[in-house]
Amino acid sequence: MVAIVQPVEAAAIQQMTLKPMSPWSIEQSEDTCRLVRTFGTAEDPYLLRIRADAPGYQFDITLAGSQVSAFQNARERSISYGSGAALPFAPMIRGTFKTYGAVIVFSNEMAEKRRAFDDETEQPYPNMPLEAGIDRINLTASNKNLVLETGSIAPAMEAMRKCMDGVVQGWGLDPAVQATLSRRVRPLNRDAVYALVAADDPPPAVRALGGVARVHMRVMVDATGNPVDCKTWPTDQVPDLKVGACEIMLKNARYAPALDANGVAVPSYFATSVVYRVF
Repeated sequence: MVAIVQPVEAAAIQQMTLKPMSPWSIEQSEDTCRLVRTFGTAEDPYLLRIRADAPGYQFDITLAGSQVSAFQNARERSISYGSGAALPFAPMIRGTFKTYGAVIVFSNEMAEKRRAFDDETEQPYPNMPLEAGIDRINLTASNKNLVLETGSIAPAMEAMRKCMDGVVQGWGLDPAVQATLSRRVRPLNRDAVYALVAADDPPPAVRALGGVARVHMRVMVDATGNPVDCKTWPTDQVPDLKVGACEIMLKNARYAPALDANGVAVPSYFATSVVYRVF
């Protein structure tokens, strides 16, 4: 018996291009800065919120709108900045948001290409060529492609830097010194400490959030490398989660201190995040 198999045509990509409805606005809190902008139309609006917890290009991104439901349960999703490569991401939060409809919240690094899993090199910051090359943000899932026409993102990133300078100053640090460090705070026993954090019981609220939640953490480190203060706060759209990670960090973590532009040890911070999972 001979079977004739007809080729299956791939589903056509449905592209939706969204133009801005508003200028960028910026929101500053004690620990974060958020860039916020709306896209689409009054009848079908979309919300984009980019949150920074420390200077750099690692962001929490909130996207809400009627077609965002396609990204909530898709098997694969990616984001690209300008003409950069597609960077995979996984939503930490799925749900609905105010008048916009479906919402996802995910963590991502604004970059031109995907980093290797074990690549710990720091991206230059600020990276002016990177920012100058971004005039749109593309999100793809299954057969859906959303294009947010941001225009040049460089002015928005400059506003984010000014906002983060204010946040860093609120931490008791000099933004100019922190921006010109010759070495950032370096954890010396990271794997051992992370193992202790991972062994800690996740908060019961994680199950109600779908079994996974990200908690952001900032450890203040003095000029001798000792952790002297620590704070945690959750991803956007998540209530505060009471976790023991800071207590573990303050008791067990050891660091090589930051060095200023002249190689002198100075107080600084170490920013990271902890993902709690309930299986």
